[in-house]
Amino acid sequence: MNFDGPLWVCFILQALILPVLLEPQGIRRSLFRPRLRNKTNRIGLSDSLPIPTNLNRRMIDNVGDEDKEDFRPTRKTIIRRPVLRKDSVFRPRISAPEIEPILSPSQETSVAYKLQNIGPKNSGKNKFNRISEPMETKKAKEYKVVCYYTNWSQYRPKNGKFMPEDIDPQLCTHIIFAFGWLKKGRISSLEANDESKDGKVGLYEKMNLLKKANPKLKVLLAIGGWSFGTQKFKDMSASRYARQNFIFSTIPFLRKHNFDGLDLDWEYPKGSDDKKNLVSLLKEIRQAFEAESAETREPRLLLTAAVPVGPENVQGGYDVPAVSQYLDFINVMAYDFHGKWENTVGHNAPLYAPSSDSAWRKQLSVDAATKLWVRLGAPKEKLIIGMPTYGRSFTLSNSGNYFVNAPSSGGGKAGVFSREAGFLAYYEVRVTDVVVVQF
Repeated sequence: MNFDGPLWVCFILQALILPVLLEPQGIRRSLFRPRLRNKTNRIGLSDSLPIPTNLNRRMIDNVGDEDKEDFRPTRKTIIRRPVLRKDSVFRPRISAPEIEPILSPSQETSVAYKLQNIGPKNSGKNKFNRISEPMETKKAKEYKVVCYYTNWSQYRPKNGKFMPEDIDPQLCTHIIFAFGWLKKGRISSLEANDESKDGKVGLYEKMNLLKKANPKLKVLLAIGGWSFGTQKFKDMSASRYARQNFIFSTIPFLRKHNFDGLDLDWEYPKGSDDKKNLVSLLKEIRQAFEAESAETREPRLLLTAAVPVGPENVQGGYDVPAVSQYLDFINVMAYDFHGKWENTVGHNAPLYAPSSDSAWRKQLSVDAATKLWVRLGAPKEKLIIGMPTYGRSFTLSNSGNYFVNAPSSGGGKAGVFSREAGFLAYYEVRVTDVVVVQF
């Protein structure tokens, strides 16, 4: 994925619904996102939430070298048809889900949050008052709402600027701060204001202040991303010494900044050496996290990873059963199946591939990607399915041909705040800015 623009992404899982999604005749729900070829973006809640105007905001060094020799660490959606624009630009519209008795994970999570904020707050004599605490039910606890915050969203112009204090602390169960960096194989911060210094509160600290409003919130630090590239991961995982050097720096860094875990976003391991080294890296990180927790009696640090959905990337770079063994959960990037990097119009995150797709393109859907990971050995309960709350847009080669797989000449007009051609954040999509697309 290309992180030239600031974005957010939400990952949503519900253990009881996901297995049904995977059954051929089951109830299917839209849980969306992947990473293929020239991936360009990661969505985040800052792209899906309303612009923070007049918000009542909730205010809610690099670690020095460790002695490597002595350190032995002991972790029924409503689809609204768009309308044809005169400028012949295809802009997908995200429709609001219809609330039904049986809810998909994304719907029920959203409803659960809303229910917590409505209704009388009296002594509870009225039996209906119990809906004000839906997240305390056993079923609700099975949900993970994993959200990515990108530390460059602070640079958006005017009302598009988005900071950690703009996040609703009750919205996510896990927030992944994207991204950290690697310097000489050791973990480090990326932006100048990530860490608190010179009396100024940094983004790390601001993010963790959300835990005061939501003590159950978990905040992880992500390393990698599309712009990060793959070479740093190759070098860092190539030998046991390099891996241990990374791990020795990571544990104290995460503890110093009050993170609850680490998210690896390697895009992408390729070939037998990378596949083997990734497993070794995850195994050694997990063992170190468990040993450190046993020694310090602190909760074990979590270990997660963002993974692709393209068949070639998955099969060529991941020993799925081994990878799954060491990860607490797996963030499947089930979006960006199609975009401006192609010369035809395609859906950003189709639940199923359209019938007009070629045999190869029929693999590019949420349904196919999810089944691929399960077929290769990933436990269903560990999969978090990425859902995009943004749109991919195209400029049509022929304004009269506006069907899926129609020729396109590039991305659509850039959004005012996201400022990237072919991409529109949720709050940049207007009702009049879409066209009819027929499948």
